[in-house]
Amino acid sequence: MQNEVSQEINKRFFQKLDELVAKGVTTYYGFCVRYDIPRRNFIRLKNEPQREFQMAWLKAMVEDYGASASWLITGQE
Repeated sequence: MQNEVSQEINKRFFQKLDELVAKGVTTYYGFCVRYDIPRRNFIRLKNEPQREFQMAWLKAMVEDYGASASWLITGQE
């Protein structure tokens, strides 16, 4: 089980992913395929942020999609 800070990071990650999906940059399915993530587990994590979160996904979000590392981690730009 993740602590409250880790759960907030998880929520920001999915918030950013939702923005990318809305812009047509990717889809949940596309993200899962690209990073070899079981989609069922990925969706479960979105709905249950207390579950274990893979830090490698943050790296992908920053490097491949241009997300702010600072914002993802701290919530501040």
